[in-house]
Formats: sequence, C-alpha cells, structure tokens
Amino acid sequence: MKIPPNFRLAAVLASLLIFCGSAGASPFAKPSEPSGVIIMDTPRPAQQIFPVRLVKIDGVEIPPRKQGVWLRPGTHRLRLVAERIDADWTGGLTARKRQVASQPQKSRELVVEVEPGKKDYVGYDSSDADPKNWGPVVWQVGKL
Repeated sequence: MKIPPNFRLAAVLASLLIFCGSAGASPFAKPSEPSGVIIMDTPRPAQQIFPVRLVKIDGVEIPPRKQGVWLRPGTHRLRLVAERIDADWTGGLTARKRQVASQPQKSRELVVEVEPGKKDYVGYDSSDADPKNWGPVVWQVGKL
C-alpha cells in the first residue's frame, strides 16, 4: 500500500510540532547550552539573606532543589521557600519576629530574567522589621 505524499508531509510536520513543543516546554538547560544559573545556597547572614529551596518553575512543580539550577534565557517565575532563617543574625528581633523566624516560611514567587552567561544569586530576605515583607530576592548578578 502506497502512502500519499500529503499524508507523509502531515506526519512529518506533526512529529516536528510534538518534538519542538516538548523540547521548548522545559525551562531547564545544560551548562553547554545558552543558559544562566540560579544559585540558591549562598547565605548572606550579615544582610539577613538566607538560602532558599526551589519548588516550582513557571507554575510547574519540580523535585525541590537547594543548590543551583541551569535555566534557559528568558523570564521565569520561581516559587521559593526559605530553608532556614537564622534568628541570631536577624538584628533587633522582637519576640514576634523571632517566633516567625523559627517557623517554616510560606513559599513566595520571584520573577527573574535569566541571561545567558550570567549567574543570579537568590536568597530569602528577612531584613524588614515586619515578617510579612520577607521574601525571595536576587541579591547579586555576576558573570559565569
């Protein structure tokens, strides 16, 4: 049985669309590809910035990551959770702020612009007097 040329062309195009769609859907990249890296495990206790754990990227849940992740260039929404806020470094703590620091923190979203060849250091900023204003921040951007 001979397959009509139009059917073959349609099958090839459908395969390409499926391949391109699935390849483009992942925000992750390899270091050898054009990419940037998000570093999450470098605390800055003197500035009251603590490590975070990544739990979602662009609305999709992922296995939690604590160290670093290579991402494709572009805008990404990261859902992050504070790993541990060290109350000893959080200056001028009231009893309420110390209690909040010792509890697990809610996840918060941070939008980052990933640039190729750059590394973004991300942490959980607990420097504000009001714990409601605590959340993830990019505290430094550097070259790879």
